[in-house]
Order: sequence, then C-alpha cells, then structure tokens
Amino acid sequence: MAVNSGDDDYAMAPEIKEVQNRVILTGAFTGHRSVLSASEFSLYTEVTLRVDEVFDDQSSSGHPFRNRDITLLLSGGTVTLRSGRILSHNTPPRRLFLEPDHKYLLVLSYHSDGDFYQYLDDWDISDGTVRANTYRTEYAARSGRSHLSGLTVEQLGPALDTLLHQSK
Repeated sequence: MAVNSGDDDYAMAPEIKEVQNRVILTGAFTGHRSVLSASEFSLYTEVTLRVDEVFDDQSSSGHPFRNRDITLLLSGGTVTLRSGRILSHNTPPRRLFLEPDHKYLLVLSYHSDGDFYQYLDDWDISDGTVRANTYRTEYAARSGRSHLSGLTVEQLGPALDTLLHQSK
C-alpha cells in the first residue's frame, strides 16, 4: 500500500477505535452464507464467529460470550438466483481479509436494530501470534505504532487493558 498524505488519518488514529456499541473479542470464523435481501436491493454475507474471549463489551447486547456464536455482516457475496444466474457483488480477492477456519482479534460495532455486528478492524491470531489483517492495522505495525502486532495471544489481555485505559 502506498503511503501518502491521506494516510495521516492512519497515523493519528488510535489502534483501537472508539465507536458506539464497541465489542472487542477473539473468535474463530466457523461459517458463512451469502444473502440477497428480500427487496433484492442488497447482497451481504453473514459470517458466523465462535467467540473465544471478550475483552470489551459496550454493546449491552448480552451476546458475546465464550463458546457462543455471533453473526458478523459483510457487504457483498455470491448467490444463485432462482433463474440459475449467479450474482456476485464486492467479491474481489483480497490480501488482507477474514478467512474461514482462522482465528481473529476483532473490533466490532453491535447493531441492535438487526441483531448483528459490523466489522471494523481485525488481527489474525490463528498461529498464536497477533498479525495485522487490515490495511489500517498493517500500516500501524509497519510504522512501529502498533501495541498489538507481534504479541502472543496470551499477551493480548494485558495489552488491551493498557490500550483501553489510555484512551479514557
């Protein structure tokens, strides 16, 4: 990714964004299905995450508990229409993105009106090491501004406690 003056937002933003109904957790990507809305106006993918640990829950949803599934909505997907035609939207291959059977540290925002979580940032923790998995988190890691990238999963709790208390 080329760095330009527009990347100043990356450099100045806190590593963990402060957003409404924020939830920070680790979880495994266990399933997904693409959905064409009833109005046929939108196409999205429901990702099922099995929660491992919850570090911060400002959502009041009562959902994110250890060993419980939550649903994350992502824009785009692929469906087969009744006519047999395949419809795809927003599905180009991506170097950094969520993948089935991987584990992640995720920053989400809960939306009670649809009972789903919106994806904001993530780090892949599949191999036990925290690795940036968005362009924003990768930029923070490359520029030496990340407090999370490179840590072991066991170090996440104390590191997140420090980060979350600094932002208050």
